Amino acid sequence: FDLSAQADSVGPVIALAGLAGIAGLARLLLMAPYVDVLGVIIAAIAIGVAALALVGLAAYTLTLPLLAPAMMCEASDCIDAVQRIVAYAIYRPLKTILYTGLLWVMTAVIWWLAQQAAAFGFDLSTWISGIITRRAADDLSVPAAWLSVWAIRAVLLTPYAIGLSVLFSGGAAAYLALREACDGQDRSDLAPL
Repeated sequence: FDLSAQADSVGPVIALAGLAGIAGLARLLLMAPYVDVLGVIIAAIAIGVAALALVGLAAYTLTLPLLAPAMMCEASDCIDAVQRIVAYAIYRPLKTILYTGLLWVMTAVIWWLAQQAAAFGFDLSTWISGIITRRAADDLSVPAAWLSVWAIRAVLLTPYAIGLSVLFSGGAAAYLALREACDGQDRSDLAPL
């Protein structure tokens, strides 16, 4: 049983609990008549820490599709990969926003197109399943009706699969392009596994 592995996963929860505790302490001090100035100082510190946490969360969210490629291309652990991609977001924000922003926009457009195709597929599959269901009612074939229901569900889940596929496979291309633009490493320069 390794406590360091549990400390890594519980660390953000402890940080949030500490931030909430500081904010709660500031609230209590603001209600007290003579120590309200101390409450203002602690509240200002809590707001500053929360602002830093918000910037870190925004940087992490922006670079989320780059996490898996950073781990695979550099043959590193998750913590090193997070540090690498957040460092890109902090030290090269315009390039990071450009590469990952284009990735997010491309994913949204392809997901929307997949949604439109799925809506057409849904209409088509409901029309076909109506024919199958009428025939199934005549033939008393329950598996045919069951199969048509699952085919409709598969059609409705397809855009999500396409969107995630584009996001994370495009994340690999974006990470390699960002690494080449920021660090000058060639795209074929990958760590051996």
